[in-house]
Amino acid sequence: MGRKQKIGSETSATRTLLLDAAEAILREEGYAAVTSRRVSVRAGVSSKLVHYYFPTMDDLFLTLYRRTSIRFLAETEELLRSENPIKVLWQTSVHPGDVDLFAELMALGNHRKVIREELDRGLVRLREMQLAALDLYYARLGKEPPIDTAALLVLLAGAGLLISMEQRGSNRIGHEQTLALFERLCEDDGTKSLGAIFAAPREE
Repeated sequence: MGRKQKIGSETSATRTLLLDAAEAILREEGYAAVTSRRVSVRAGVSSKLVHYYFPTMDDLFLTLYRRTSIRFLAETEELLRSENPIKVLWQTSVHPGDVDLFAELMALGNHRKVIREELDRGLVRLREMQLAALDLYYARLGKEPPIDTAALLVLLAGAGLLISMEQRGSNRIGHEQTLALFERLCEDDGTKSLGAIFAAPREE
């Protein structure tokens, strides 16, 4: 039997330095640019150290995702304790601080099953946390939500993320109207504006 490869400590400052370097490259140039050599050069250490702490590049990407996910989930949990989680969900969807990082990790997940599975688990956990916050919010108000809270969550997250991604380019069609719509929704807890939208008769 071969000897098990020794892996560096998870609390090592060097390990953190390598993760910081990998994250910077991922944000600036995309996942394809993240190699052990590039990470070591960026961190200013030997390339052997990259493999000492992360035996494979999948190990590096998974650790980077988990670190980002833990930070994001903690921030989200804190924000969702606010008096208006609808407003928080909308603002974090349309102005996501880690959208570029997550977009690159999702693109990487299309090519590496282990990354995709980890991303899926993290996104399910986030969605469940957000849904629980919305259900609690309407229960606290003593009101029925205008539509199913799971559907409301998808609308908030989907519209916000699409606008955020498109604003990195030149397409702005429909952005102003959608932003105005969801701003109204945030101000009246969604009961009036969103309820009116879905209750409105269709034009023949």
